[in-house]
Amino acid sequence: MTGIEDESRQNTRQKRKVTIAESVSYFTNEAAVTKTRGNIKLQLSLEVIEERAKEHGLSPNVILKLADVAGSARFSEAITIRLIKSLIPSKYIPEEAIIHVVSWMCTNKPSSTVKTWLIKWIITVYDYIGEKNKIHAVYPILFLFIDNEQMCPFVCHLLYLMTRKEDVKQYRVQKLLEIQNKVGTQPHIMGLLSLYKLYSPATITLSTAIGNRPFFHKIHPKWTQSVRDIVEKNRVNNDQITNDMDSLNGFPSEDATSVPAKRLKLDVIPKLQTTTSINQHAINNKVSMEQMHTFKDLLQNVDRLQLPSQISSILKYPKLYHVVSCLPEQTTHQRLSYWLYEVLCEEIVDYSGIGNNPRAEKLLQYIINYCEFIQEGIPICEQFLTRYLFTWNGMDYRVYILQLITRFRLWPFQKMNDLLLEPIHKLFFSSSVYFKCQVISTYTQLLRNFVCVEWPRYESMHQHRGANIAETTMQLNETCLFNQDYEEFDPVDTISQFISLVDRLCAVGLLTENDNALLMHCTLAFYELVSKMCKFYGFPNTLIPSTGILLKALFGSDASALSRVCNIICNYRTEIKHRKTSDDKAAKFKPEVIQQLNHHILLFSDSLWRNQAFTPTPSVAPLLTFEHKKPAEIDLSNANDSFSLWKHPALASYADSFMFNKQVTDANTSTDRSSLKKEYLEYLKSQHLYGVHWFIKTFIKNV
Repeated sequence: MTGIEDESRQNTRQKRKVTIAESVSYFTNEAAVTKTRGNIKLQLSLEVIEERAKEHGLSPNVILKLADVAGSARFSEAITIRLIKSLIPSKYIPEEAIIHVVSWMCTNKPSSTVKTWLIKWIITVYDYIGEKNKIHAVYPILFLFIDNEQMCPFVCHLLYLMTRKEDVKQYRVQKLLEIQNKVGTQPHIMGLLSLYKLYSPATITLSTAIGNRPFFHKIHPKWTQSVRDIVEKNRVNNDQITNDMDSLNGFPSEDATSVPAKRLKLDVIPKLQTTTSINQHAINNKVSMEQMHTFKDLLQNVDRLQLPSQISSILKYPKLYHVVSCLPEQTTHQRLSYWLYEVLCEEIVDYSGIGNNPRAEKLLQYIINYCEFIQEGIPICEQFLTRYLFTWNGMDYRVYILQLITRFRLWPFQKMNDLLLEPIHKLFFSSSVYFKCQVISTYTQLLRNFVCVEWPRYESMHQHRGANIAETTMQLNETCLFNQDYEEFDPVDTISQFISLVDRLCAVGLLTENDNALLMHCTLAFYELVSKMCKFYGFPNTLIPSTGILLKALFGSDASALSRVCNIICNYRTEIKHRKTSDDKAAKFKPEVIQQLNHHILLFSDSLWRNQAFTPTPSVAPLLTFEHKKPAEIDLSNANDSFSLWKHPALASYADSFMFNKQVTDANTSTDRSSLKKEYLEYLKSQHLYGVHWFIKTFIKNV
């Protein structure tokens, strides 16, 4: 053991003597010994480069030299791969390095494995390439490598990042289809074809959808994370990142100031920049984002504006949401969708830290802001969430996830239940009452999104649907910023089943939480929306709350809950009057719904006004019945009067205060109470119990 330790110490001392310049010089020296076994100088030089790359990254000049060495494959395959992994930039990647690498790939010197690793490296550092104008010239050369089975998935990935509209050619489409016929449907081929189809729909007629599978696999997440961390750390230390946000108008500031280190670490959105120079913009009659400083500049140049090279950078700037909405190019949203899915997986699924990732929280907030602006959910975010929810613990990123759920699109109910609702319900029954309240509030906002945005959009598309699914899908995408496939289903049935499911969920939640007041108000807020859907949104179907929920609110001790449930009953009456004047036959109430509503109205009236809560009437069954003889110790002689306006547990304090103010000495005197009923109702109204006042005034005559 002593000999091994001495050798290790000696190697460490030798490594300290070797500088990064000497290490690079060794690899670039064509006369250097390339054998691996027993070559200590080679091993020391490679280790110095690896340590330097992992700690500080390599300068553009060093990367240019070492990329040329890696592409030449002068050293063994194992050494070359380690060298490629060490090409981590400290600032940026010079585009000449990419061109040299592609040039070496056109020779027979590097093996297919080395070529594959070179492509992986280009994909990993693609966002950190300084300029991309010259790189695009090698697009036709890279396309030739798709015939290599080992390289094909990564070449398609790189081409996906580089593709422009002028790159879509018929012969390239035919080549991809030929490969697909040989090897079958592959996600990476379908991904590139889908981008070609966006740029030129007439060129590709087949469907490029592959379900919920991603087009491209992630390239070594740890390697990608290491590259990103090194670049960001150097930007902080060298004070080279400028402030992207002008605090006054939300546009890039000409007088850029450095960004604090804390803010940079939390910033996952890339910097706003375009790769084309200002002179090139002038030739093409284009204006870059960097030249926009006010909203007036944006309006004057909206038709000549060139979007940034990294489209995800628009998420930082609310003013630029207008540009993306006014110029809805599907390629723009396809690029944004692909970037979002990759980053969400990296920042949330692959995050190994403790607690929430601050970068992920900031990203989710950007996504929420964008969705709220466009009044539409992002399909790729829905796809990510439906996968993530199955492993979600209900705690991580709760506020952001629930907010994103409120913008989900309208799906067939069975699909929505399996992918979205069921995973949440498993957490609902095992979580605290506060989580239950958040879920019910989320469902309320989701229902509002359904009836206010998604259902009218679906109905408009359905009325003007094409002759086939393809035409209908195209028309649907004209009403949405993001592409989505058309599905034939009944949206009214989906929304109705969703309301019924939430009703059962609320009933069980109140039962398990002992009629928690906060949960009761969240439930009533949901039904306040349900009770007004016809009048405000024209929804043709209405569901009445479960009797159990109404009774809990009616006989509870919360005055505000009692007022809200009375207000809900009155809302349903308004709905009926509105539908009686409607010409739409499908918008009429079903007889069983009217019968159920009348039952609830009589029940509330008997309890609050007539003092007959437990007295059977021809129209309403008694609330309290006994199949056998009632025990003698149970006295029900005053039960009916216990839930009147004067003695109701929720209103007792109001009645006592009212009687005290009126200076009535005997509160049990029926004559006094009868003569003061109208005045008492006005007192309840003055105490903001509008629902009780509205209910009595609506359903009780001569009041």
